[in-house]
Amino acid sequence: MHKFLNQKLTLIHLITILIIAAGILLITNSDDKKENVTSYDNGNVTVAVIDLSGAKPEPKTNYKLISGIALLLLGAGVFIKMYTTRSDKSTTEPLTKLTEKEKEVTTLIQQGKSNKEIAIELSISLSTVKTHINNLYKKLAVTSRPELIDLLKHKEV
Repeated sequence: MHKFLNQKLTLIHLITILIIAAGILLITNSDDKKENVTSYDNGNVTVAVIDLSGAKPEPKTNYKLISGIALLLLGAGVFIKMYTTRSDKSTTEPLTKLTEKEKEVTTLIQQGKSNKEIAIELSISLSTVKTHINNLYKKLAVTSRPELIDLLKHKEV
């Protein structure tokens, strides 16, 4: 029966099942030679991101996909990781694009300094500090100071 199912048809059915079950499945196809599965669970919806760029359409691959999806449907909150590597380019690349002044501002933010304290320490205006912080938010795709601090905890600036 497997011969009659093509991969596109199978994936469409799987996505439909997941939408009905209030789960989300993102299937990507990147140039990376490593196959990836990543899962996120915020308590309400489990999201599984599956990169099948190197996977061969064979029964074993489909079985693993279906097994993982069954866990999503059952609300397990944990997705069996068929593949363990994950590219983290999305958060490391923007850090290299920061200006020297923005890097100084991030260091002071991590130290818990207020905007006014940062302005005094760097000998710049409060308005300029706010501009640097807004630029940081845009470059690092964050919307708040706590989110920025959390991101910076895990990255080297």
